[in-house]
Amino acid sequence: MVQLKDQIVEQADLLLTDKETNVLGADLILKESRVVLQVNAKRLTLLDVIKFIECDITAKRPLRDFRWHAALLHACRFHGTFIGNCFGQRLEESPSGGIEQCDFSEAILDGCAFYGCDMASIILPKWPCFTLLNLTDRIKEMTSLEWPGELGTWVRSYSCFPLGNMVAATDYAPTLMKQYKVSEEQLDQAISRLSNLHR
Repeated sequence: MVQLKDQIVEQADLLLTDKETNVLGADLILKESRVVLQVNAKRLTLLDVIKFIECDITAKRPLRDFRWHAALLHACRFHGTFIGNCFGQRLEESPSGGIEQCDFSEAILDGCAFYGCDMASIILPKWPCFTLLNLTDRIKEMTSLEWPGELGTWVRSYSCFPLGNMVAATDYAPTLMKQYKVSEEQLDQAISRLSNLHR
């Protein structure tokens, strides 16, 4: 087992793999470090509270369904593919977590969500990723529109579950095109109608 807690680690190289369980925290601070993830989400645990400050975080293979709520992510740069990840402060899970001033421009975010944060401080990935902002305020507008293919199912999924303090969701066009049977042109035209679109 790899376990780091109750310390400040600066300018380190940290490789986390599936060979063992990786536990980070509590009260761990990683500063200006390179964190390489070659790990399944089930083999990675973050305990309240861990701080990543100005770190490079790289997923060497897609990191699926991981919750970053126990982490405070400040001015970090993300690389690689993140599928179904959740970032930011989700009060019911970890009131001390958060995300600010992070850069995802070199990452692919596929079905990822942001909670309780200021999205103006986040650099988001460009197309074929795209982000829907202010979901709580805009969900009625989104569900009132006609959608090509099976995209209506994707839109309604946001209204079927409580959004809580989710402030944004980022999707990956190739995944939606395959899953909901639409072309890139159809998807592009459909989402371009949304006032809360960022790409």
